Amino acid sequence: MPSPQELLNQIHALSLQKIWAIDISDNERKANIKLAKQQLKQIKQSLKSEQATIKSNWDGRNNYEAEREKNELKPYVLIEQLIGSIETSFIEIENAIQFKRPLPEIIVFGDTIGGGEAEGYIISSQVGVEIFKAKYVLSQYQMVRQDAVLNRQRAQKLGKEYKEKILSLKEEINILQSKTQTPLIKAISLFVNLCGLVFLVGLGVAGFVILFKSDIPTTTSIGFPAVIVGGIAGMTGLIISLLGLRGYRQAKKSLVEQTTLLSQAKNEYDKIKNLFEKVQKDIKELEAHINNSLERLTILESTKQ
Repeated sequence: MPSPQELLNQIHALSLQKIWAIDISDNERKANIKLAKQQLKQIKQSLKSEQATIKSNWDGRNNYEAEREKNELKPYVLIEQLIGSIETSFIEIENAIQFKRPLPEIIVFGDTIGGGEAEGYIISSQVGVEIFKAKYVLSQYQMVRQDAVLNRQRAQKLGKEYKEKILSLKEEINILQSKTQTPLIKAISLFVNLCGLVFLVGLGVAGFVILFKSDIPTTTSIGFPAVIVGGIAGMTGLIISLLGLRGYRQAKKSLVEQTTLLSQAKNEYDKIKNLFEKVQKDIKELEAHINNSLERLTILESTKQ
């Protein structure tokens, strides 16, 4: 069965330009139209037969097969539209002859049908088809580049957010580290506790001496209060020490949590950074493809002219 290009070649073989010739009579023009119609009818029959064969190869009830059928029919639909335009021109010429009016403009079409499922099909010259394809490729590169630029902008925004988050976490960690690495509260509480204990021991010894070298009332009036005062001082130091230890543990726990968050933020930032670098590389490659496509398109268009 004939391909779309073969059908187009058969249409060109009709030599339709003879119908628009200015040096022939109306009768000759009518005869040329009659012959062209007969030949065009045979081409239409071949076209319809090929379209029917394609439809029989696919199950239109299945979405995938229906789409495949549609894509395979596209170039034949283009030939069908061209035949329709030619038949319309024949009617216009016949009316012009009948009503003594000027002939319509000659129908002009290319000698090549080309393209593909993605970009569609076109009837033009060989160079025209190449230009059509080059424009499609260029448009795809430009579209992908546009998406890449948007991805780069998103990566920049996310990177900025994570960078700010990392700086904030570092500040918090520095504060927490100062609370754990320089345990001022622990030092003070330990100092007070030791002083209290020393004071307690000292007064206890003093009380013991007084107990054995003085009378009971003196011992009671001096030794026992001294012991009580020393005990209070010791307990105070112990409480302060425990409070300092509690604060230290809380700071240490927060430090671990913030360090974990910082590590996670750094990992996310590295991922975004890698994505940004990849997108940057993709954009450069796409721009190179775009420039090459533009150069090729310029050459093709100059050839067409």
